[in-house]
Amino acid sequence: MTTLFIKTKDTFQGDNTNRVWPLSYPYLSVQDLRVTVINPKGIGACVNKHLRFDSENVCIVYPTLESDLQPLGEGWSICIERQAPICRQIPAMDSAPFAPEDLTPIEQLARIEEIRAIKHIQKERV
Repeated sequence: MTTLFIKTKDTFQGDNTNRVWPLSYPYLSVQDLRVTVINPKGIGACVNKHLRFDSENVCIVYPTLESDLQPLGEGWSICIERQAPICRQIPAMDSAPFAPEDLTPIEQLARIEEIRAIKHIQKERV
């Protein structure tokens, strides 16, 4: 089975001071996010240490103050990417709510009720 993904990402340039990187898109779970730090040569490495997901402020803190790492310098960048499937697997129903042979009469009854409602509205306007 093929799983389709929508990729949404933000890339920010280091400035020797910033540690807080805002997310411009919603995410369901931090497992859907991938953080990559890219060095001045363009080589990236996924980061899963020294960072914190701040769900209240919808941002990522990297590097954390506790890590004793310096903020990203000039020439460095950070890429935050959401990679969430378009469709999530859900359990299939054991049976349809209506049998196929019942669908046409149900649709007909719905159409009859719709016509009655329209006629009722038209009578009220007169």
